[in-house]
Amino acid sequence: MNLKITVYPERASRLRKQVNHRKDMCSIPSQPGRIYKVQTGPQAKIANNPGAPLPLWSGGQHDYTSHVMVFACFVTFFALSSSADVWTQARETQSLIRFYQHQPYTSSEVLGRVQGRCAGRYICLSWMPRFETQKSPMVPYHIRQYQDSDRETVVDLFTKGMEEYIPDTFRHMLLLPRTLLLLLGVALALLLTSGSWLLAIVCVFFLLLLLRLLVRQPWKEYVAKSLQTDMADITKSYVNRHGACFWVAESGGQVVGTVGGLPVSDPPMGRKQLQLFHLSVSSQHRGQGIAKALVRTVLQFARDQGYTDVVLDTSILQQGALALYLAMGFQKTGQYFISVFWRLVDIYSIQLKYSFPSA
Repeated sequence: MNLKITVYPERASRLRKQVNHRKDMCSIPSQPGRIYKVQTGPQAKIANNPGAPLPLWSGGQHDYTSHVMVFACFVTFFALSSSADVWTQARETQSLIRFYQHQPYTSSEVLGRVQGRCAGRYICLSWMPRFETQKSPMVPYHIRQYQDSDRETVVDLFTKGMEEYIPDTFRHMLLLPRTLLLLLGVALALLLTSGSWLLAIVCVFFLLLLLRLLVRQPWKEYVAKSLQTDMADITKSYVNRHGACFWVAESGGQVVGTVGGLPVSDPPMGRKQLQLFHLSVSSQHRGQGIAKALVRTVLQFARDQGYTDVVLDTSILQQGALALYLAMGFQKTGQYFISVFWRLVDIYSIQLKYSFPSA
C-alpha cells in the first residue's frame, strides 16, 4: 500500500526543524508542493531518500523515555498527596505526646490519653519517631501584672513567638495536594515545552521562594496590626481597663512569658465572657509549666471577676497551645478561616471555651 504526502510551503520549514534535531528521523525535502511516495510498514522508506530511517510518526520504534518520566512524576505526586494528611495528623499527635509527657502520668496513661483524643484517626503511634523529652532546667519564676518597663521585652517576645510559625506555615502549604499539583504542573509544562530540566528546576526553585515570601506576609501583618491596636498601649488597653488585665512571667529578672485578657464586647445573651490574648513563652523557658500557670492566672481572674466563660481563638498550626488548652478543660466550639489566604492554604482558626462549673 502506498501513500502520497504533499509538503506545503507553510509547513516545510517547520517540519525540517522538527526533523533535523532528531537523529533517528528522515529529513523532509525542501521543494514545496512536490509529491512523495511513502511505503507503509516496518521497512517503509521515503522514495527520494531510500537510506533514511522511518520517521517516528510513521510507525517506527517509539522513544518512551519522556512517557516514563511523566508517569513517574505523577506517581510521586499522588504518593506525596496521600502522605500529607497522615503526616499532619502525626504532628498533632506528637504535640499531644509532648504535652502529656510533662504531666505526672505514666507511659501507659500518656498513650491512653493521646489515643483517646485522636480516636478515629488513621495513625499508627508506633510508626512515629521516638522522642526523648528534653526539659529545660527548672528555674523559679513568678507571675505579676504588666508594668510599662516591660514593654520592649513583651513586644520582642510576642513578635518572635509569631514569627516561629512562618516555617510551619510553609511546610503545611507544601504538603497540600494543590501546592504539589502546582509545582508538578509547572515543572512538567516547562519540561515538555522547552525540553530543559535545568529550566524546570530553576523555575520551581523561584516558585518555592515566592511561596516562602508569601506565607510571611499574614504573620507580619498580624504582628503589625496588634502593635497598632491593643498592644500599642498595653497599660491603657488592659491594665487600666475594668475587667481586663495583662500578666507577665518573670524568671531571673527577665520577662519570659505573657498573657492578656479582655472582656468580650458582644457576648451571648446571659453570658459574661473574657477573651484570652497573646499567650507566649520564651523558647528557652518552655517545658516548665509557665504557659499553664499563665492560663490558670487568667482563669482565676475571670472567676473572681464574675465571668461565666473564658474564650480564645488559636490556629491549627499552634499544636502545643491547642494541646495545653484541651488538657486544661477548654472545649472546641467552632472553627473558621480568617481570610481568603488562610482558606487557600487550608489553615483554620479554632474557637475554644472554658465554662466555669457554677455558670
